[in-house]
Amino acid sequence: MNEGSTQLKPRWLHIGFGAFARAHTMAALDRSNKEGASDWGAVVARLNSGADQLDALEQAGFEYNVAEVDDSGTAVQTVKAVVGTCHPARDGKDALNDLIASPELSLITLTITEKGYRDGPAMTALCSGLSKRKQNGEAGLTILSCDNLSENGELTRQAVLDKASADDSELAGWIEKECRFPSSMVDRIVPAMTAESHNKLEALLGKRDSNGVICEPFFQWVVEDNFLDARPPLELAGVQWVDDIRPWESMKLRMLNGSHTFLALLGRISGHRTIDACMADPVFSDAVHRLMLLESAPTLPALPGADLPAYAQRLLERFSNSELKHRTEQIATDTSQKLPQRLLESIAANIDAQRDWQLSALAVAAWGVWLLGRDDNQETLPLSDPLEQDLEALAETTGEQGFMEALVGLDSVFPPALADNPSFRAGVTNAYTRIRTLGAKGAISETLNRKASL
Repeated sequence: MNEGSTQLKPRWLHIGFGAFARAHTMAALDRSNKEGASDWGAVVARLNSGADQLDALEQAGFEYNVAEVDDSGTAVQTVKAVVGTCHPARDGKDALNDLIASPELSLITLTITEKGYRDGPAMTALCSGLSKRKQNGEAGLTILSCDNLSENGELTRQAVLDKASADDSELAGWIEKECRFPSSMVDRIVPAMTAESHNKLEALLGKRDSNGVICEPFFQWVVEDNFLDARPPLELAGVQWVDDIRPWESMKLRMLNGSHTFLALLGRISGHRTIDACMADPVFSDAVHRLMLLESAPTLPALPGADLPAYAQRLLERFSNSELKHRTEQIATDTSQKLPQRLLESIAANIDAQRDWQLSALAVAAWGVWLLGRDDNQETLPLSDPLEQDLEALAETTGEQGFMEALVGLDSVFPPALADNPSFRAGVTNAYTRIRTLGAKGAISETLNRKASL
């Protein structure tokens, strides 16, 4: 591990130091440190690529900039919360093990995307480090997921225990007893940085910042109050501590993330390259508003004090931010991992309640169209998904006509109870046919003409 400031202590390890972590997780720690006396510093780690970015961060004195942009202006935050970096390929795997075993460390946060919770580098690294921590006689710690997943704390706990149990049952028992896995809900739109956005940031700063990031001004972080020991004073940065995270997760995953996936898939198929371009199209803006209020909101558990129409309106404003240029193709990556919590849970609830879900059906069907590789203008649709090989093989063996019917039988994505439901199969296959016949925008327009008005 390479170290920076000595005023802050390495009490926090963040694994997955991508754009979102820089703009959200570490930015929140920095704001809380600036608001009150705190010695919470973070070591940031990448497990695969990104060693060069960590080197650049060190050369910049462990500081980087976050530019919050919207159509009203720009605000820049210089983040100074990072005290070290770690990359196994650069520093050796023992460096990360030593860090996790360090007596000063009490919190690990994760932004490793949905697919990172499979048996892979992140789970291996966590278990290896926790094994050394146990051997050293140190107490357990808190591991906090910051990824867009339902009950991400329980998911993380189970993923870590599954990996540990496969290698060392005694370690698994220690983790289950000594560590805590709270859930959290995170919200800030942070597009992947492109050459264009790096140039924009350089113009704003007057210098190059390879770790700098552009994001929206909106920030939300709701965390389950289930830490093992002392927690960082993140409430100073606006973080909410709650006893039950589930209503917050459902609201965000279904209303924001589900709508994002709807716009990304159908918008890109129709030719819209960014989310703000979708929102400038009245057909898409009307459709996504109706999706939020008529299909997503009715499925949500009660959340005292929540004003869902106002929340939906705020989402529409955020999606319309023309400064972000959030690419539809970026949001459409890893869709196999996103569909269950973003759309399928809502669809299942609506089917059970005999409510309408035609727009949700179009989003699921649009994924099937995407997997065939061509948009409405016959341009190539790129596929980036952990199930890529299986999905391509399915497309090759079934062909266009029967593809949607075959796709919903993929039990790694579609729960069997839903996939076997005749209403679900008929709804998504009909939507698939309409997109293939009318185009994405035409299918949406036809659906809107049949739906109730807001």
